[in-house]
Amino acid sequence: MRQQLPRAPLTIIAVCIALLFVTGCAAPPRATDDAAEAPEEAYREPAPAMPDEERERAARDEEAGETATSVDDQKIAHAAEQKQIKNGEIHIEVPSPEDTMSEIVERVEAMDGFVSDSTLHQSRGDQRPRVDLTVRIPAEHFDAFTTELHRLGLVTHSRTWINDVTEEYIDLKARLENLRSEEEALRNILEKAENVEDMLAVRRQLNDVRGQIDSLSGRLRYLDDRIAYSTYRINLQPETIATTAIKATGFDNFGSRLTTSFIRGANWVINGLASATLAVATALPFVGVLAILLVILLAAYRRWGPSLF
Repeated sequence: MRQQLPRAPLTIIAVCIALLFVTGCAAPPRATDDAAEAPEEAYREPAPAMPDEERERAARDEEAGETATSVDDQKIAHAAEQKQIKNGEIHIEVPSPEDTMSEIVERVEAMDGFVSDSTLHQSRGDQRPRVDLTVRIPAEHFDAFTTELHRLGLVTHSRTWINDVTEEYIDLKARLENLRSEEEALRNILEKAENVEDMLAVRRQLNDVRGQIDSLSGRLRYLDDRIAYSTYRINLQPETIATTAIKATGFDNFGSRLTTSFIRGANWVINGLASATLAVATALPFVGVLAILLVILLAAYRRWGPSLF
């Protein structure tokens, strides 16, 4: 007969086995090398998200900072590419317009400019002429030249203005470039044309393009000239004599002026007599014909009496 073990020892053994099983399950897993080397930052609390308004403001500030330099560069480049035509006109009262004209011409030539037109106006009996000048000066000297003109005398009228032709200039350059490309393409087509009809058609188009190129090139040359050299119209008037000052200018060259007046009057009388004599001579044939008619009528009246009428 098998001997049975007491119940108490079996119960104790079962409890021990259960405790060992629970302890093994609760033990932490063995750390691997990768886990040991993992940075502690992975376990840190994530940073709070930036609000939308602050994010947009930061983006705008960053974009403005990046583009500020490029915008300034664009402004500088645009200013350098501007095409402007400077013009001016001025009226000045000076003691001697002729002397002032000589002074202006010398100054213009010193600035590498030139006089494009000059006119001297002098009426009868006026010893002080008026002068009109049109000068062309390099555009870089325009402001300095204007300042010097204001120092010559009493300025009664002054005006300066600028014509900005940048848009037209850029448009002309672009059109000219396109036309030249078209001309080159037409020349290539002309070289490959195989019959006379195609050659003539291409030549007609080529001539039309060539004419447009010449026209645009002429306009560009005109603009380049006006941009490089400013135009100034100058009017020099003799200064006005003050009414409070007594100046016997009316007796200047009185003897020669008296002689001239007498000769002018004598010529007028002689010319008048000559004209009257010619008028009488011209009327004589008509007077003679009228006299003959009157004699005939008078003779008929005496012979036949009142019954004739």
